[in-house]
Amino acid sequence: MRKLKTKEAKDNFSLLIRLLREGKEDRVIIYNGDIPVAELRPYQEPPSKIHLFGTDKTAKMSEDFDRYLPDEVKDLV
Repeated sequence: MRKLKTKEAKDNFSLLIRLLREGKEDRVIIYNGDIPVAELRPYQEPPSKIHLFGTDKTAKMSEDFDRYLPDEVKDLV
């Protein structure tokens, strides 16, 4: 991890991008004075497949899943 002031980051932006692209740096933190204000890091593709709860075709529900529900709740279904 590299830490730079904003002017240093601006003056060396192309170098920082190359270092990140080549894996020589994992991230760069940019400071305005003593306060961290930005982070540069390599881009990562988002996952190609999103898994939503309940969409897994292998999930099975037992026939008596509702056996402990009160009768007034069962009557609503």
